[in-house]
Amino acid sequence: MKKTVILIFSVIVALSTSGKDKFHLIDKGQGTNIHYVGHSQVVNTAIEMLTNDSKLISSPFKFSSTLSEDGVVVGVIGENIAFDKLLIKYKIDVKGIKNQWEACHIEVSGKQENILFVVGSDPRGAAYGVLELSRKIGISPWMWWADVVPSRKETVTLPFGFKETQKPSVQYRGIFLNDEDWGIVPWSSQTFEPSTVPYHMGPKTYGKVFELLLRLRANTLWPAMHERTTPFYTVKGNRETAEKYGIVMGTSHCEPLMRNNAGEWYKENLGRYNFKSNRENIINYWAERLKEVAGTETFMTVGMRGVHDGRMEGVKTSAEYRDALHEVFDVQRDLLKKYINPNVEEIPQTMVLYKEVLDVYKEGLEVPDYVTLMWTDDNDGHISNLSNKEEQKRKGGSGVYYHVSYWGSPHDYLWLSSTQPALVYSEMKRAWDYNARKLWILNVGDIKPAEYLTELFLDMGWNIESINEKSLKEHSYNWAAREFGGQKTAEIAEVMKEYYRLASIRRPEFMGFNKVEIEGYPRGGLMPVVSPDFTIDEAKKRVADYDAIEKSAIEISKYIPKNLRDAYYQLVEYPVRAASQMNKKFLLTGQPALDAYNEITKLTDHYNMEIANGKWNGIMDMKPRNLPVFESANYTHKDMEVGRPNPKNSLTIYANEFNKSIGIVRTITGLGHSNQASEINRESAVEYEFTIEEEGDYEIQLGFIPMQPANGGDLCLELWLDDKYLGKHSIKAKPFTDRWRANVLRQQAIIDFKQNMKVNSTHFLKIKALDNDIIVDEIKIMRW
Repeated sequence: MKKTVILIFSVIVALSTSGKDKFHLIDKGQGTNIHYVGHSQVVNTAIEMLTNDSKLISSPFKFSSTLSEDGVVVGVIGENIAFDKLLIKYKIDVKGIKNQWEACHIEVSGKQENILFVVGSDPRGAAYGVLELSRKIGISPWMWWADVVPSRKETVTLPFGFKETQKPSVQYRGIFLNDEDWGIVPWSSQTFEPSTVPYHMGPKTYGKVFELLLRLRANTLWPAMHERTTPFYTVKGNRETAEKYGIVMGTSHCEPLMRNNAGEWYKENLGRYNFKSNRENIINYWAERLKEVAGTETFMTVGMRGVHDGRMEGVKTSAEYRDALHEVFDVQRDLLKKYINPNVEEIPQTMVLYKEVLDVYKEGLEVPDYVTLMWTDDNDGHISNLSNKEEQKRKGGSGVYYHVSYWGSPHDYLWLSSTQPALVYSEMKRAWDYNARKLWILNVGDIKPAEYLTELFLDMGWNIESINEKSLKEHSYNWAAREFGGQKTAEIAEVMKEYYRLASIRRPEFMGFNKVEIEGYPRGGLMPVVSPDFTIDEAKKRVADYDAIEKSAIEISKYIPKNLRDAYYQLVEYPVRAASQMNKKFLLTGQPALDAYNEITKLTDHYNMEIANGKWNGIMDMKPRNLPVFESANYTHKDMEVGRPNPKNSLTIYANEFNKSIGIVRTITGLGHSNQASEINRESAVEYEFTIEEEGDYEIQLGFIPMQPANGGDLCLELWLDDKYLGKHSIKAKPFTDRWRANVLRQQAIIDFKQNMKVNSTHFLKIKALDNDIIVDEIKIMRW
């Protein structure tokens, strides 16, 4: 396959004041002409977006619905005969995108003409091509959603002979608006799109969501679906707005056949959501929505769970669950045939193997071959399962549902978005390698403040080859350069790298060292906060590290252009400073702890009330669900040291500091507590060399990234210390067990053992992987 390199952020355009060997998108402050003769709504939408964008850069592009041989000429292959003839006349080779999914080709004609062709293999492909021009004139995809104000330009050019071809790696790419009660829905219903209906999201808000998706080259949305949120299809104009922007609508893991059960299943009228005892009402309920969405683009979720993220009603065992789902599949197939397409295998459908459904699948659930198997992460970024060789042959292929925001056990993280980009990259690349290429959905919560991670995820879905382990750092650097006008780019990238590293040790929302959904506690199992489980020195260092990046973030803001400071506050300053103050609230005592809580309040008030003239009022909640971790510091005693006693001696070895490796070992920069986690392939090994200063009994603690095995099985390894064999160990932890909860909260799976060691000699620790997906993070050697 021919590979096309796509530059995600770098500005390919040449900026100059003259030159006859260039095509001018903007010349002396005037935008070029743009022509499109066609009927595709999404193409017209993209052209309208580009034209509006150009007004922020220069005098606007001039749109014409008649074909002309000048300026930008946009078309879809096979849509207009005159356009197709023009491609032949100017020898524009589009064989590489013909009959492809959502592909686009951009080419400047030869030196005698002044035409830029934007050609789509289909309407969305053409729309992505049009919006690529928006990027080239200097518009960030986050222009509206993060107030990234573009700079005005006199000239923007492309060289004659310029060619660029793009097409998606993953067929369906999108986001899930979820746990929206504390952000996007109250902001929408009270600030952006005021409504007398509480918790209402209408076409004005969804239009901005869809516009963002188009700019990020995405095509799918799972809409907000909580109990209090007005269901998507019940709001006039929502469906039509999705069609305008060419967005494929889907629904989450617990919402089959485009229904929003949490907001639409009324027990008073319909009875229990129980397929065995209330089959007729459920079938009629599904049929009603299918009639409504017939003829629109959808990606149907099939199967059945409870009303909202719970087990299927009326079944007790996995076998009963499996058999009931087989009945459900039969009924849903018949409904889809009747109302959507007689050839049911042509309808995009997915079965989301989430939580208990994965266990049912492993009990022998037979999902129709044409249905996409959608694997999920463990809610904290570690994908729980991927297709084996046989499953990879399925007609429906597979996909991934991934979280960078989550409500649930062991603890929510709905406030700040702090998953390490290297974890997102590593897991989605692993998914791609296992042929999960049909559907990628990212749970983004309220979109804000997950902007960067959302773009990283969707960039990978668009072009998997555009990012690799070596270029991941460059990706964040280029993103910062684009968003903030090139000011202090390296410093911003370093601040964010440290922000993500510190959160990998403990997310800000996890600093209460407690859990949610634990039996025996009030308010839905919310444990009270407990003392931080750091040593005194670890606590001091953590405060110092956060203090350093907070001060850097504040200092950098002085160099950011005034018109971009609101963007900088949203994308960098708020998350960094808020995370820093959250840690100070728990790792300091007395007045400093109270001051930290008050500072979080001030930072959040500034976000909601002051930036962008109050545009985002209600979008940022500093205490979603009012969990104990967000409460004010109630310390009345004097300042004191926080943490457990320090060890007498300690040594930390980072994963990449091995002195010897055998087989396939790769270091993943930016991953883990160490920021240098190292993956050891099956039957490969690493060896670490160290010395100690004092003889005695030592605790040796090995920290691993808390992975889940790709195809079931185990995560086993063997250990040796010097010449002593320390046995076979497993780091696998089944989701929702106590061991898994501990792993998630500290972002490490731990192997811990004690050993008496002598001084004046070099010690060797060897780790051999017996399975794949073994990733070493750091090794701690401590004498207490």
